[in-house]
Amino acid sequence: MTIQLKYYYSLLILSVFFLASWPTRVTAQTVEHPIKIEIHPLQQQVAPGESSALTITFRIPRGFWLGSNDPAARIPAATVIKMEKEAGFTFESARFPSPEVRGVPVHLGVTHVFEGEITVVVPFKVAKTATAGEHELTAKITYTPGLNAGHLTTHSKELYSVKIMISSGSGNGFAATPKPTKKQVPEDFLVAEKKLNLPQPMKMMFHTWDENGLLPKFLHRLFVDPDNHGKHIQTVWHPFVGSTENNGQTIGGAMALMNVTREGIMTGTFDVRAYHNEYAGNTIAMDVVSCPGAYVNYWFSAQLAEDRNRQVQFHNENLALGQSDRFGYEVQVDAFQDPRYRFFGLGAGTNEEDESNYTHEEFGGFLDL
Repeated sequence: MTIQLKYYYSLLILSVFFLASWPTRVTAQTVEHPIKIEIHPLQQQVAPGESSALTITFRIPRGFWLGSNDPAARIPAATVIKMEKEAGFTFESARFPSPEVRGVPVHLGVTHVFEGEITVVVPFKVAKTATAGEHELTAKITYTPGLNAGHLTTHSKELYSVKIMISSGSGNGFAATPKPTKKQVPEDFLVAEKKLNLPQPMKMMFHTWDENGLLPKFLHRLFVDPDNHGKHIQTVWHPFVGSTENNGQTIGGAMALMNVTREGIMTGTFDVRAYHNEYAGNTIAMDVVSCPGAYVNYWFSAQLAEDRNRQVQFHNENLALGQSDRFGYEVQVDAFQDPRYRFFGLGAGTNEEDESNYTHEEFGGFLDL
């Protein structure tokens, strides 16, 4: 394991530990249950022989997806509604609004999802011989909340019920069946953030910045966050230590300013670290990483050591350009000089003055057409 791998391992462990430590805000749903689902009858009372419908509303928080009703859907998985049998009722298939196309470059396929608030309609007919009185109608709903970075846990066959009354007299035949609808949810309809009360001294290592301050505003611009992103900046201090046969012993520390969503996903980091390595000497380094969207990201890394260790790396990828994410590009630059890789010329007569430091430069990229 190299020094850099040990450093990122340390960063990953501490990142996982702190992700649930930011302040709670008064918001709508939780990460475990992000989507609000309600079921209502079109009419509270129906008569034998009548047709009516149920409406099932899904309120999806900002930034979340809900899988479409296509059985072939995979990112996220399909939303399935099945009505449990109830004597005297015959249900039709659930009717969904049209989904949105989002987030995956066309060369890899597109994904169809629901966003905002959608209303699904389940028509039904009451038998002429149906028993008068109160009946409970139950829908079994399987759905998977998702984000453009991946999907969350599938909620399998959750039960949602509503009561409806069958009158003793005959009805007028049918009620007009509404069409499925979709609309946006308010900008403040977001998942609630969690808070983990940490004991000292761990609590001192984390700090949540005021989003109205100059530093968070600058970092959100640096991370290419859109308006109403709902993210916040979290500070993480962390020490690290490592030792390998090739790279020697390393000890140091770092401070990371992390860009974190309400769901606990780190989409960017501005990291400064300083350490001492027995071969490279004292070193200062910086990393800036951001992934503002699916298949859109950049990474800049630089480090400088007192013993001729220099390194600069830059990588930028955007595979979501044009209509339906049709085009894309990737660019990378890598240049370094590492004192741990040295040459002394060829042959037994080589002088110590012939020592040279290994230097490497690499440039590359591609276009996705």
